[in-house]
Amino acid sequence: MLRSSVQPPYISIFSSSGSNPLALYDVSVTKDDSSALVFIVNDADDADPGSTMLSLPDLHSGRLGKSIAQNVLHIQSPSLPSTYIQSRGHLGIRHPWVHIQVRNLLRDWSFELGFEDESRRSGVARLSTFQVAPVLIPDASLLHLPLAFPLSSPTLASGWATISVDLSSLIPSFVDASLVDRSDVDSDTEDEQGSSNLTWDAPRSFKELLYVKVYANCRIRRIWTSQTGSDAGLPWEFKLYAG
Repeated sequence: MLRSSVQPPYISIFSSSGSNPLALYDVSVTKDDSSALVFIVNDADDADPGSTMLSLPDLHSGRLGKSIAQNVLHIQSPSLPSTYIQSRGHLGIRHPWVHIQVRNLLRDWSFELGFEDESRRSGVARLSTFQVAPVLIPDASLLHLPLAFPLSSPTLASGWATISVDLSSLIPSFVDASLVDRSDVDSDTEDEQGSSNLTWDAPRSFKELLYVKVYANCRIRRIWTSQTGSDAGLPWEFKLYAG
């Protein structure tokens, strides 16, 4: 999508305040449960008593109590794998850093980033709040990592956080045999070939971001990419402040 374009230091690939926030995304909502929802809502609004929308944790008190008076994307479902948004096509973004502004709903949440390295091998980094330890699934070129929300800051809207991932730093894990999920490995293959052959043969440099996929349960304000992890020069509208 953006592979042949000149790419600025920061690229916004989702903004909940835009006129058509999901223009670049496909939306999947499970039909098996009426409580599965994907929609735009003002973060400061409470759910209607008769609504199936999740009640926000400690909306008016406590560390998770402050909201932002802006429209945000609300994603919820009892079934994470079947309710999500995913960017269309191949993004082709050469920035290794991905940043997601998300509200902690105190429910299971997951997101994944598809990428390609310099040898054109595709990999997937999935981060989940319910994952306990890093696990590599070689057949799917999937690295599943634990995800924890950072501690609240007085300058940030409580309950909201910016999760930042450096994909270039994760590539060596795709050749780390100690992370292989043994339940996904055929014992005969492992005995004959050795566990090292179950992963990529050698790490290569990050080439480009292919897609972003965000599952339930969360609220999203913005997703963007950057060349570095520094917020120096970050546009003010990208930042979160307590209301």
